[in-house]
Amino acid sequence: MQASKATLGAQMGAWKAGLAFSTIDNNAGKKTSNWMISSAYSIGAIVLKANYGSASESASGAADGITMAGAEVDYSLDKSTILFVGYSKINNSKNSKAYYSQADAFPQPALGKSPSALNLGIQYKF
Repeated sequence: MQASKATLGAQMGAWKAGLAFSTIDNNAGKKTSNWMISSAYSIGAIVLKANYGSASESASGAADGITMAGAEVDYSLDKSTILFVGYSKINNSKNSKAYYSQADAFPQPALGKSPSALNLGIQYKF
């Protein structure tokens, strides 16, 4: 397997942005080109965040590409505690089944189904 990745980030005052691009080749005829853009804007104790990403088909006509979009709002109570709410959605092509793998409550979807997630939480930094 071979992979390459490039990332770029910038900050201008209250605004932050990032861009990532990668390619993956499994040396068995499957290759993907992937990219993601993210942004965050601070307004006092509130931070607005958004991201969008895409993974191409693994082969011509495979219909297994995906896209994902998400949005989040953070509210800082103090330097250590942040409240947050966020929503994201994965859009699977006809033959893909991307899912949220870090959450026990999200089973793998059937091919072509598009899962979404609503997140509510408290982050505490020790």
